[in-house]
Amino acid sequence: MVTRSGQARWRAGAGGLLLASLALEASLGTAAEGAARPTATIASSASVPGRLGSTSTSSSTTTTTSLPSSTGWPPSPSQDLIAPMIPSSVSVAAATAFLDEALSLRIGELTVVQEQAQTAKALSTTARQSLLAELTTAINGLDGLQAQVDATTGSSLATLRQDGADMVLSYRALSVVVPAAREILQAQNEIAAAGKLVSLESALQAAIAAEQGASGVVRLRLLDVDYSRRLAKVVAADTTLTTNLLALQPSTPVADANLLASAKIALANRAGDLSVARSDLRALLARLAQPSLSRTAAAKVTRVAS
Repeated sequence: MVTRSGQARWRAGAGGLLLASLALEASLGTAAEGAARPTATIASSASVPGRLGSTSTSSSTTTTTSLPSSTGWPPSPSQDLIAPMIPSSVSVAAATAFLDEALSLRIGELTVVQEQAQTAKALSTTARQSLLAELTTAINGLDGLQAQVDATTGSSLATLRQDGADMVLSYRALSVVVPAAREILQAQNEIAAAGKLVSLESALQAAIAAEQGASGVVRLRLLDVDYSRRLAKVVAADTTLTTNLLALQPSTPVADANLLASAKIALANRAGDLSVARSDLRALLARLAQPSLSRTAAAKVTRVAS
């Protein structure tokens, strides 16, 4: 039988536990929201055929282009699927201006995600190094191509057509590199959020073990099994996904597009697993705070959660 003094101690312990749980949920929720909503995206899928993403929030990459004429010139500077068509009727100056704008757009978008990769706390050391290496290579290559376009005097349209083809086919900055980088950042955010939840597992298991034979302990074990399984799925799946995204190559645009599309779905599913795992944690903490269980069990979880 629980005495009045014991009940009072339990209320105090349960209150501390719930406060600690709320603090933990706040920190986990921030990480999960960052994973679910990438901080920036580039041109909308309506303006870039076949691309994933939404309208850019980066003012540095805003472009102004005249509407295409009946001949299809100028094409959209964000078009990143085929080499831009430069008709013979276009002047060298106009073709140069178009390539300058298109190259600046690509360099600007790559620079945005490069800065995000440099500062993202969730990125593992290996993922950060690999991602920054790919982004830096692309930026340097496009910088060099832009300098070549700007510095060449007396360029022919044939030379500029080749430069335009190199810009798209050799880099695929907007259709592959940038969206892949953003999905890598999202996957790493999810892994970090799962890691915070995994850190509670040993204390949860110890607290549940201390309640062997108590009413409701079977329910506690089932919740803990689901909690552990979902977190393991997030870490394993997103780690594999990161590796696959880092391996994308500009020379395989169809395969790249398929992987980017499937990755978007997979990341949403893993975000769902994180949400359910947090619900499992709240249910576990609420049950462990009940007076029918021992203060020892609640104290163990409170200590870790805080």
